[in-house]
Amino acid sequence: MLWFWLAVIASFLWACSNLIGKYTLFDLNKKTMYLSILFGAGFAILATLFFRISFSIIPVIDGIFWAAAFYFYTEGLFESEVSKAIALLLTLPIFVAVISHLLLGELLGTIQYAGIVIAVIGAMLISVDWPISLKGIKFKKGAMFMLLSSLLFSTSDVLAKLSLSYVDPVSSIFLSQMTAFFIGLILLFLWKKEIKLGSGSGKLLGYALLCGVLSCVAAFLYIFAYDETLASLAAPIETTQPLFVFVLATLISIVKPEWLKENLSKENLALKIVAMLLLIAGVWLVVG
Repeated sequence: MLWFWLAVIASFLWACSNLIGKYTLFDLNKKTMYLSILFGAGFAILATLFFRISFSIIPVIDGIFWAAAFYFYTEGLFESEVSKAIALLLTLPIFVAVISHLLLGELLGTIQYAGIVIAVIGAMLISVDWPISLKGIKFKKGAMFMLLSSLLFSTSDVLAKLSLSYVDPVSSIFLSQMTAFFIGLILLFLWKKEIKLGSGSGKLLGYALLCGVLSCVAAFLYIFAYDETLASLAAPIETTQPLFVFVLATLISIVKPEWLKENLSKENLALKIVAMLLLIAGVWLVVG
């Protein structure tokens, strides 16, 4: 069950990255924010310099999908209300289950597939506040971007799993993140006139890079989790991200209400409790 705990820690780090990004980065424009997060891939490159790297084209393709997924993720965040946008991203385990079956031949049991659906529903509910409303989503843009991002992230995850048949986990993460970093350099050259930095932007760029670094560390942990189990089993653990975000945001709201204000009404807390029970039950059905 080492893979399970690696996936849980990775989800926690992604939750921290999402929380930081959600409340600090919207003073940057979309392209500046995207490139700053993408350059966080440099951490993965530095961390793997002392290892012997094997080559395969699959991690390179994985890196292209990963960078594209982050682009549409950023677009989706700016086009729709954050919590609802992230809720749509939580369709990832469903996409992974389908794509991993098509590319890897992975097949789970009926109870495990039911667990994935239940976990996704719980994760979506925990990502929104009471009363539930779809008003904040622009279905022609925001929802489309986030669903496309989810599909691309899912494909990236399955490609990462597939790459482990050809290279070791360190080589896989190095090649994918190196590809994403070079895409960032190319886009920086193409977008240089659109990158806008104002007063206080240095601190914001630091937050963006921190988000990128946290995402890279999480990707490291997930690639090792994928090395130990099926992609369609590890992916549903990502649905724990909104649970971590909610717990962290609630604690911050209590300790430092001037930093962050979460909706702590009785109705909203009841919704979160029901969502957490669904999430836990779904993950238990998948891994139990």
